[in-house]
Formats: sequence, structure tokens, C-alpha cells
Amino acid sequence: MQFGLTVTSVLTLIAMCVPGYLLIRSKLLKEEAIAILSAVLLYVNQPAFSFYSFQSQPYSRAILGNILTVAAISILIHLIVLFASFFIFRCDRNKFRGRAYAFASGFGNIGFMGLPVIRMLMPDNPEVVIYLAPTIAFFAAFPLFIFNVAVPQAVLFPIKYLSDMIVPMAMLILGMRFGATDMRGLFSDWGLYVSSFIKLIITPLLAYLMMKLARLDQTVFTTVFILMAMPAANMGLIIAEKFGGDREASAKAVLGSSLISIITIPLVLLML
Repeated sequence: MQFGLTVTSVLTLIAMCVPGYLLIRSKLLKEEAIAILSAVLLYVNQPAFSFYSFQSQPYSRAILGNILTVAAISILIHLIVLFASFFIFRCDRNKFRGRAYAFASGFGNIGFMGLPVIRMLMPDNPEVVIYLAPTIAFFAAFPLFIFNVAVPQAVLFPIKYLSDMIVPMAMLILGMRFGATDMRGLFSDWGLYVSSFIKLIITPLLAYLMMKLARLDQTVFTTVFILMAMPAANMGLIIAEKFGGDREASAKAVLGSSLISIITIPLVLLML
């Protein structure tokens, strides 16, 4: 994949973060707005994105096979990385902090970063989004896809508009998270560097080797590889907030790895 295209795409995504950052720093929006917009992205934009992607492609056995292949490879990679990460971070005296960084090492930010990056880097290949389908919309869209049932255009048009919002909305929210965070202590924890190295370097390299051995379809190969190069998932921070984990370590893992990924994503994708 062309280095210039990747850098341009990443810089474009960063530019979309700026309004969110300024809205929080200028106090035009309160920090509580992050949770509200995140809910809109999770429960409206992502389902619309998945549903519209299935409707954009006719059924074929090849695509169905690719969906199953992506699922199998992703599960295997996650299990390997998670097992290794929990083993590495078990030495941390603070078990909650260790678990936060282990989680961050294993799970990538597919919804907030992966989908937008895929959309930017592979705009002429909409079928790749079918392989992701991260929401409950999958259960509504997949049967229609299997039986080649087309939704009326009058219904599909508003779904498409909601789908198109996913990239700017995700980046706006990420910018707001940066605006609400004290950046001075962000890189003060050794766990951030270890978990980011595992997530941003080791994981995509492992995925690359496994998929090379499996001789996968190039579209599937590229899609999975890009996703495995994404920074830590926001879900770790959400879980820490809701169930009493180490919120500080989770926030550092998410935001720190997101900043580091600005450099690593273009470099790692040179392998494609």
C-alpha cells in the first residue's frame, strides 16, 4: 500500500479530530457529551454502516467464505495475543492496571478507528466492511444478504446518510476524548509502551505471518492486516468505568496508543 496515501489518510482523520478537541477545550461542550455521541455512533451509525454495506453487495459464496475466514483468523489472533499479554502483565503489582493493559494489548479500536481507516484506504472496495459487521445490525442484514433481498431505496437512502456519518463522528469523539484528558501524564507509565508495542507492532506482524501461510485472498489479507494495526479499543475504558477497573490505565492505553498509531500505521502498512 502506498506510503503517501496512508499518511494522507491518517492526517485527514487527525484533522477531523480537531473540532472535537476544540469544542471540549473551549467548554462549548461538556465532557458528558462524549458518552452521548459515543452512544449515537455505537447504536446508530455503526449499525447503519454494517446494514448498508451488506445491501451494497450481492451474495456470493466467495464473500461468505471470506466472512468465515476473517472471523476464524481474528479469533485465533486475539486468543494468542491476549494469552501472551495477560502472562506479561501479571507481574504488575496493581492487578487492575495489569488487566487494563493486557486488554488494551489484545483488542483493537475497530469501531472508532478501524472502520474509518478502512473507509479511507479502501474506498473502491466496499465489500470489505461486510467482513467486519460489529453490531446487532449483522443479524438483520445477513439473512437479507444470503437470500439476495434488496431493501427499497426509500428505506436505504436514510440508512446510507447515517452510514456516511461514521468517519467524521468517530474522529470527532476521539478529538473530544483528547480534549478532556490531561496529556501531561499520558506517557508516564511503562505499561503503555509495552501494550502499544504488542498492539501496534507485534499483533499486525503475527497476523501478517499467519495470513501469508494461509495464502488468503488479497482483499481479506489487507482488511485483517489493517484492523490488526489499530490502537487499543475504547471498550477497555468503558468496561473500567462501568465495572470498577483501572480507569486511568485504560484511558492512557486508549489515548496513548492512538497517538502512537499515527506513526506506526503508515509504517506497518508498508508491508502490504
